[in-house]
Amino acid sequence: MNPLLSPTSLTWIRRALRGRINPTQPRIQRVRSTGSTPLAAASAVLETGTKDGAAFLEEMCRLNLLDEEATEQRYTQHALLRAYCRALLIKEEELSAAHSRHVFWYKEQAQIAEKKGTWFALADDSDQLAWAIEKAIRLHPGAAESLLKDTGELFLSLGRSGLHFRLAQEFQQLAAITNERDLQVSGHLALGAAARRSAIALTASERQARLEEALTAYKEALRLRTSGDSPLEYAKIQNNMGVALRNLAEGLVGAERQVRLEEAVSAFGQALQFRTPETSPLGYARIQNNSGFAVWNLAEGLVGVERQARLEEALAAYQEALRFRTPQAAPQYYATTENNVGLVLRDLSEGLLASERQARLEEALSAYREALRFRTPKRTPLQYATTQNNLGVALSNLADGLTGAERKARLQDAVAAYREALQSFNAEGAPLQCDAIQNRLRKTLETLGHEADDTQ
Repeated sequence: MNPLLSPTSLTWIRRALRGRINPTQPRIQRVRSTGSTPLAAASAVLETGTKDGAAFLEEMCRLNLLDEEATEQRYTQHALLRAYCRALLIKEEELSAAHSRHVFWYKEQAQIAEKKGTWFALADDSDQLAWAIEKAIRLHPGAAESLLKDTGELFLSLGRSGLHFRLAQEFQQLAAITNERDLQVSGHLALGAAARRSAIALTASERQARLEEALTAYKEALRLRTSGDSPLEYAKIQNNMGVALRNLAEGLVGAERQVRLEEAVSAFGQALQFRTPETSPLGYARIQNNSGFAVWNLAEGLVGVERQARLEEALAAYQEALRFRTPQAAPQYYATTENNVGLVLRDLSEGLLASERQARLEEALSAYREALRFRTPKRTPLQYATTQNNLGVALSNLADGLTGAERKARLQDAVAAYREALQSFNAEGAPLQCDAIQNRLRKTLETLGHEADDTQ
């Protein structure tokens, strides 16, 4: 995994270094523009400034071993720097210390990216991050835990969650043979999170199997960590297990699906016993939102009074989450929960008649519009499109209980919402969603056309 050159290539590099190095030539600026992070990483390994690295790159340019567009006969900037670093470190007998510096440099960069949400800055460095995790597993398990936790979303966004899962497996296996209970728990949690995340990209049967692995990992963590030992970590594990159970339910039908959802609701309930508004208000709100979503899913498999009761339960959970998920504290999470409130209210309206039905739909519209204050086309285009579509559906449903000019106005508003949603949904990236919205738009336009004909 570590992109080092062969011994023959190292010999060529050593020969190149015997000549005079001139770091002032302009070509180095073009090479360095291909990415400054690898140069900074190599400098961290050497504990030196970037000038020496830049000088070495310039010499490689002069010898025609490197240019801005590396080919099979040339080498990339990072590979050359790493090879040079390794040759020097072997000579100085400090390779292990350098590996540690490499690990902790990337650990710091990953923590910064996780905190600021700036994963794009590390996207070109995923190989080096993976290598740092691999080294950390053997040299610094605590750093490995941090790296695995902070890089999951990056590897998922790059389509490399399978690699992240394999690294988590390696970490868990190493942790399992130690006598350190905390490390063993960390290993199970890292594996559970990586399994749950990597399941997204798998086929149906593989996805279910991977989610079962996540569930097993969380159960193993709970075997080692009880509510008496560490109530907050116990609550975290229960929440993660609830999410895994809910995800498992998505691939099931009938009674099996309902059982998994009931288990998920139970896990969230366990978590809420210890993750309270006093200990962690936003953490408490997150679990309430997760619980509301699972109960809403559970209601989909029910009918009549039982279904309405579950929907009211889901609504209560979301409203409790909104006590702490405020626009000031967490605007995007607030928008997510408001959107979820709209969905539950719309479903609740289906079990009601006349004025009660219309009142619930009006409440749903208010929730969606509140979500759209923070879900904008520029900031969150997919979420914006999703909420606009939801708004269109609620407006169409509301129009069904109206007549005349008022009905026409609601249908026109629905058309506008569907069209707005299609502005942000990409047909190539989300073909099923686009098809569904196009169909709703077409039917609404047909309804408007027919009713216009009837009045002529």
